[in-house]
Amino acid sequence: MPNVTLIALSECGVSPATIAGAVSPTLVGVSALRRWGRRVPFAKKLYHAAGGSRADGLAPWHHFSASDGVLKRLEDADVVYLPSPFFTEPFRISRPVVATLHDLNWKHGFPGNFTPAMSELLDRQSAAWLASANTVVFDSDFIAGEFRTFFSDAACRTAVVHLSAFTDRDASAPLPDVLGRLHLPRRFLLNASGMSGHKNVVGLLDAYQKLTRLHQGTPPLLLSGAGTQSIANESVEPHGDDVLSVVNRFLFGSNLVVGRDVFGIGYVSDADMDALSQACALMVAPSFYEGSAGPPFDAWHSGVPLALSRIPTYVEHMQLLGAEGWLFAPADPVSIAEAMGRAFDDEAECQRMVVQSRRAMDAYTWDDVAVGYLAVLEAAVRSSV
Repeated sequence: MPNVTLIALSECGVSPATIAGAVSPTLVGVSALRRWGRRVPFAKKLYHAAGGSRADGLAPWHHFSASDGVLKRLEDADVVYLPSPFFTEPFRISRPVVATLHDLNWKHGFPGNFTPAMSELLDRQSAAWLASANTVVFDSDFIAGEFRTFFSDAACRTAVVHLSAFTDRDASAPLPDVLGRLHLPRRFLLNASGMSGHKNVVGLLDAYQKLTRLHQGTPPLLLSGAGTQSIANESVEPHGDDVLSVVNRFLFGSNLVVGRDVFGIGYVSDADMDALSQACALMVAPSFYEGSAGPPFDAWHSGVPLALSRIPTYVEHMQLLGAEGWLFAPADPVSIAEAMGRAFDDEAECQRMVVQSRRAMDAYTWDDVAVGYLAVLEAAVRSSV
């Protein structure tokens, strides 16, 4: 079994560390891969715990590089794995490097996600990783194709390893405790995404308002993730173009009341999120773009109805797993509202989808993800001998 040095980070609760000896790579895949995708903010999967440092004294917060000490430690490994090298200055060592590049979000111009300087940095670093890594892993065939389109000169090996559900049905907090602590209604719709530009929060709110006019008794909408705790019926920044300002301007001019129709809870614990995911009347995933299928995974695994965007990665995972949901056009609030309405109107079909999707998700677990990653790591070791 290869001695895998993991560059992952303090915030995910995984020591920087060399993973070997008594801990098998398969076990690492099951226990750690889930946490990397779930707990570590995109821009912070860097070098904190491994002893990394800013690229130079004046570098911005998102620009990191490995210290000489880290590079020396990496030479002791059979293979070095980076769960996400974005914003990390590429390095060259004698050992094979495997890296996961999750998506090309910065190429799509979503408002508020990346500054021009950050996009230029990601362009340069991605090209360098694709040139220097032994193998680059993608979460979906769609993203692998995007990288081939944007970085057509890349010569490294590539692999696709699809992820699995982040929820843990056996570790959720008691639902009454969660609802009481967060002051939430017993019945609700759930959108777990945050305020990033590609998450389409305004489109969802517009669709939800339309749905409430057509369906009396529509449950309140719960928004979780970064920034959602700051939603309000006040337009504090009347001319701001950041996502939160745009959302609050919409709410200010809508009939929706924060704290009655819409709730923003920000980040919550894994156990609380597991409880909410399993209890929602409907999960809605309205993104314009994704590298994988996080919220759909969780809906399918939790056994709850799902309405989701007809975007390539979501459709890919539906076809791969045999999971189902009510598809809609994310740029059209009417389409979103109609899909949510169908989920409420056709209970029999909705239940059939839930049963089929949970069965499909149970058949593809983190054990399968770990097997896929272990195969990539072992191939990288063999190719370097």
